[in-house]
Amino acid sequence: MSALPERITIFGLGLMGGSLAQALADAPVTLCGVDADPATRKQAAAAALFDQITDSVADLLPRTDLLILAAPVRANLALLSDLPRTAPAGLAVLDLSSTKRAILAAMDALPDTL
Repeated sequence: MSALPERITIFGLGLMGGSLAQALADAPVTLCGVDADPATRKQAAAAALFDQITDSVADLLPRTDLLILAAPVRANLALLSDLPRTAPAGLAVLDLSSTKRAILAAMDALPDTL
């Protein structure tokens, strides 16, 4: 069994999400990216690090094994509030947010089935 999940989705493709994507470039995973900003998505596509890039996490979430939160804290919190309704069973969530209190509270509220 691989130490890495098969399909990783990075939510937020700015400095932190983009840097993580570069670090994962040679990993044997399907790497997907989500960002609301068209210019950021275009820049991410030009870097050719992702197998798929979209503006909607809903497009990728059903097939995601590991979701990495690298967007601004408010966007991450909004996504976390939707996860109980939209996340596949067994989804792992990792946070790269700059502040932790609100993110940890939101993650603690997630059901154990994620």
